[in-house]
Amino acid sequence: MIDSDAVAGRWDSSYHAPVMVEEVVRLFEGAGEILDCTLGGGGHSAALLAAGAAVVAIDRDEAAITEARKRLASYETSSRFRAIRGNFGELNRIAELEGRSFDGILADLGVSSHQIDADDRGFSFRPDALLDMRMDRRGTGTAADLLNTLDEADLSHIFHDYGDEPRAGRLAREIVRRRDRKPMRVSDDLVDAIRGAYGARYATWVCRVS
Repeated sequence: MIDSDAVAGRWDSSYHAPVMVEEVVRLFEGAGEILDCTLGGGGHSAALLAAGAAVVAIDRDEAAITEARKRLASYETSSRFRAIRGNFGELNRIAELEGRSFDGILADLGVSSHQIDADDRGFSFRPDALLDMRMDRRGTGTAADLLNTLDEADLSHIFHDYGDEPRAGRLAREIVRRRDRKPMRVSDDLVDAIRGAYGARYATWVCRVS
């Protein structure tokens, strides 16, 4: 049984700061084994383990798994923690989870602060950051690849459906026009396209909130 009093304190690390940790542990009080679908820096898993649960955790990001395993090495040694590289959107395809059942499942959706802060990951608009944006770096197809190869309709679909951009078609057209002269490679290229499509004022706001 999880003792929620055992999780008092902070569970931040240099990799990521989890949110609502005490609420999460309280929610899973009494659970014996939990599936953490978004391991990240391991903050939630650490709190749940400290409170008495066993945890199986998954993440697409190899760097996240490496950091979390270092942090939770003692629990892994005692067989109370296991990290698996995979996508929570494809749980039924992860062989290690086949036939398993859990008392609780946690999914803390979003990009971690570490991923945003790492320029080489390309999740920010910092100057000259490569347009990568892959959660799982084993896969092909960086953001730059998509921007340089998808047609206008597909780009518009991505910006509208995944970016909630109401004027997605305008940005898609601007990107296609610009890439004919110069391929999209770094964040500055995308920012310039946003500026060209919507104006400098809107581009500044978008890049600031992102």
